Amino acid sequence: MRRFWALGLFLAIAAWAADELPRTSCSVSGSVLNAGTSEPLKKLQLTLSNTASESSYAAITDEAGTFCLVAAEAGTYELVIQKRGFVQTGQTLTLSAGQTTTGRIVRLAPQGVITGRVIDREGDPIPGVTVQAIQSYSTGVRERYSVSGTSTTNDLGDYRIYGLNPGRYYVGGAYRSELGYAAVYFPNTQEASHAVPVDVLSGGEVVGLNLRVSEIHALKIRGTVHSVSDLSVNGITIVAAPCDAGPLNRATTTVQKSDGAFELHDLSPGCYILAADSFGGGIRYSVRIPITVADQNIEDVKLSLVRPVQMTGRVRIEGTTEFPFRQVVVNLEARLSKLSASGAPSQDGNLLLNNIVPEIYELNVIVPDGYYLKSAKCGEADVLRSGLDLSHGSNGPLELEIGADGGRIEGSVTDGEDRPIDGARVALIADVRSGPSREKVTVTDAKGAFTISGIAPGDYKLYTSRNLVVSALHDPVYVRQVGPHAKFVSIHEHGVEHLQVRAIATEALPSR
Repeated sequence: MRRFWALGLFLAIAAWAADELPRTSCSVSGSVLNAGTSEPLKKLQLTLSNTASESSYAAITDEAGTFCLVAAEAGTYELVIQKRGFVQTGQTLTLSAGQTTTGRIVRLAPQGVITGRVIDREGDPIPGVTVQAIQSYSTGVRERYSVSGTSTTNDLGDYRIYGLNPGRYYVGGAYRSELGYAAVYFPNTQEASHAVPVDVLSGGEVVGLNLRVSEIHALKIRGTVHSVSDLSVNGITIVAAPCDAGPLNRATTTVQKSDGAFELHDLSPGCYILAADSFGGGIRYSVRIPITVADQNIEDVKLSLVRPVQMTGRVRIEGTTEFPFRQVVVNLEARLSKLSASGAPSQDGNLLLNNIVPEIYELNVIVPDGYYLKSAKCGEADVLRSGLDLSHGSNGPLELEIGADGGRIEGSVTDGEDRPIDGARVALIADVRSGPSREKVTVTDAKGAFTISGIAPGDYKLYTSRNLVVSALHDPVYVRQVGPHAKFVSIHEHGVEHLQVRAIATEALPSR
């Protein structure tokens, strides 16, 4: 009862203070809650920063989790909320002169923990093993990985990775000794693509993720790297990276001899991409080749650096002359090596990308809100479907067409009792059978409402939940489990769909 009395008094004081503010001032007040328990979060820092100036304002939540931020001028602000042990969140607010916004409720998700033990083949603990919590994300036809948390095993072989945002993780451990190198992903594989993910829920703890290091390997790759004339090979770095782009099982060396001889050691059996790069006169010379290491050393590998590819192109849009071309970002990601290149067109729509390694690439184009990538061609090839083949140079300019005739979804998300859900993730994923892979992601506001615009015409599935793992929607296993709860929607040119969607219940989401 005392908490509600304090909250009422606080809001009354905030409203009185707002009435006394200069007419040019504005304010926002409310409370911050634990998303898992709905308990108020005290001693939490909030920062309100003007996006057009250096003005910023700070506040700390009180015992009831309430706050009041007063800004001296109107404008668009970024509200950043952070507290140790919780996922940092940010919101964009537009405040007008004299505006008083009260009752804003913000929910922060607690971070999670993964614990386990690393043992050898006899079951004895291994101290000093680096254990990583790894997340995957799809930017093309294959997965890429990033390390989100790290721990080192103690004398009992135990590890504890904390401060993890809710999401799906792979766990891997790497160990180097005098005998060589070993790496393993949970449950017991040396390849990231064969690892089994675990779901960390908001405030959850995943226990018992044990790793067994069964073999230590010291295999080698020896060879030479050759360059074009007048380009020294001394100091060139040679990398052996796993073909599945996993963060473990990597080896690196630097060429120390004028004949280009190199040696990569402490390798485990598996598929690798050998990569080398050198810059001369502002030009990037490179080589990428796949190689498989079995149960013995590999000798006499020859690497030859080649010249880069220059990609020209043009971005077009019909029906408007005021399009912000500089806000378009063209990203290329190599299928083989995961190497990336990116650039933006000039204000007249012309595009130039230099120093591209000759490979086959997946194309990802970021466009301003309200627009979508309608088509992408290089010569006669539809590169949205087939990829961009630059392995033997460019077959012509890259022609990108931006669509302004996309559809729009205006919707709301409710729970099983038809109550609005704020902070729910909403993911719109294209049905790839009807066109190229596309997706758009947003979050519901305080009233459970959301808007998605600039949607390419086609068929989609819409998924929504506070605990939805968006990156896992590229995982067939995850999709099979959440698929029955998706909502089908067809988007037409200039069409507007009004949807009321029921969120996927937490118990229906995959978890461990």
